[in-house]
Amino acid sequence: MFRFSGKLTLLAVLFLGLMISACKKDDEDGPTGNNGVNYPSDQTVFNSPQEARIYVDITTDQALAFSDIAQGFALKPTAPQDTTYYDGSWWHQVGSTEYGGYVMDFDYRYQYLAGGSPQQEPTGADEMNFLMDLMGNFDLSEFGQNGTLELLYQLDLNITGLNTSVYTLNGSGLYDYKIQQTVSGFTTNFHYYLAYTYNDFQVPAGGGCPTGEIIVDARPYVSTVSFDGTTTAHVVIKKDGNIEMEYDRTIYCD
Repeated sequence: MFRFSGKLTLLAVLFLGLMISACKKDDEDGPTGNNGVNYPSDQTVFNSPQEARIYVDITTDQALAFSDIAQGFALKPTAPQDTTYYDGSWWHQVGSTEYGGYVMDFDYRYQYLAGGSPQQEPTGADEMNFLMDLMGNFDLSEFGQNGTLELLYQLDLNITGLNTSVYTLNGSGLYDYKIQQTVSGFTTNFHYYLAYTYNDFQVPAGGGCPTGEIIVDARPYVSTVSFDGTTTAHVVIKKDGNIEMEYDRTIYCD
């Protein structure tokens, strides 16, 4: 199984977000059409590719980490005993977990299939659907800030090839980050909303580095993160189809 061990802690995510928000100017709000993403009306835009890069990298790291969670469910030899219930087609698991030192609520739904038909046990399945909501609300006083933060991660994945040496992941997710800060009696709201998709993202079942693409839509930038089976990912950030930034970054996989 692909194992991403370099994911940022939630503390780092919060800190980077606060650093950006503290010096950010008010932006034009409203939906756009990048990659067909329907943005919320209060979406905060990124002013530069350098600024977008921070969130593109964070979102990519989270996408890698969440794909690992999904594969964990796919690898279980028998249905997990702590699952809340099975509805005849889907498993449902709801609860809370510590993530990066903070407690967040989760809602997992997953479905095993063999030959396109749902089945209760993962044994013999060749395909899996995985849905996830991971949510948290935080007081920013511990960061020396006056305000609140609301985080939402969502994932909708299809994993095929469970009976082969390579899993193929296709699907989408989002990183929804709302922050309200009050400084000197003035309150400012920021709403970062990044959508991402997995395009034939392939993972060796026995462990190793992935191949394929993750596309991150960070208004007004669209980034393609390409993986070639090594520990290096190549990132291209575009705006209106034009390359604004291109770089390599290290990922951690075994």
